[in-house]
Amino acid sequence: MKKIFPFSEIIRLETEMMKIFEEFFPVEKSNDILNVTWVPNVDICEKNEELIIRIELPGVNKKDIKIYLTGNKLEISGVKKEPLKQDAKVWYLLVEREYGRFLRRVFLPVTVNSEGVKTVFEDGILTIKFTKFQETKKGQVEIKLD
Repeated sequence: MKKIFPFSEIIRLETEMMKIFEEFFPVEKSNDILNVTWVPNVDICEKNEELIIRIELPGVNKKDIKIYLTGNKLEISGVKKEPLKQDAKVWYLLVEREYGRFLRRVFLPVTVNSEGVKTVFEDGILTIKFTKFQETKKGQVEIKLD
């Protein structure tokens, strides 16, 4: 029998609700409205003193990803470029993969340390590892991909 943790279910529901809102309402940032066309899937887990976030970003170039942490809000944004868009001779018969701008905001269940963050981008999965922190950091922190 699978063990269900109520707090995990609340976080999952909140994440799903945020995903729905982000799909239907454009996000304003620096007075520019981003045309968000897709929202990547995210997994969050705890291991010892770490909080680990994994984001599915297949086909996204590492240089096209931005990561920001503001308090307990993690924001991952960027663009997935369509490889054949410039070729006028290409006629798509079926398109199921998503391209364009993406944005995913995640509210972290614990306070994390913004220093010493480890990131790995491999096989289309971005992994971000934070150490848990006791105090809340103020302001926005940009996280660089390793």
